[in-house]
Amino acid sequence: MSKESLFWKSLKNGINEAFWTRIENKVGGGIPDVFGCYKGVPIWIELKQTKYHKVLLSPLQVAWHYRYAEYGGISYIFVKKQGESLLKRSLYLYRGKDSLIIAKKGLKHLPLKQFDYPYDWNAIRDSLF
Repeated sequence: MSKESLFWKSLKNGINEAFWTRIENKVGGGIPDVFGCYKGVPIWIELKQTKYHKVLLSPLQVAWHYRYAEYGGISYIFVKKQGESLLKRSLYLYRGKDSLIIAKKGLKHLPLKQFDYPYDWNAIRDSLF
């Protein structure tokens, strides 16, 4: 199982009161990995992992988030930084509309929120929705 799949499972299990759908898009188009809905609020999330500061977003992903935000949609880029130990595995939450900046600056761009291990999934849910 890939690290991104494990990240997806931890999100789904950590916020199990939301409706989640994982999007397996092999064709492209920049559509995010996850659709979620909680208390009538729909969101899209692109899941990413990194060991350093670089966050790999394709031009199609950047364009999708930017355009979606133009139409009032809510999307996020949720990044898990892999550290040597669990205590160094922080989660960084960014607005999708900042995708171009994140593609350029990565984790050096100030996140909307940062969550340190152990993760407070209620706080993450409240930040997302």
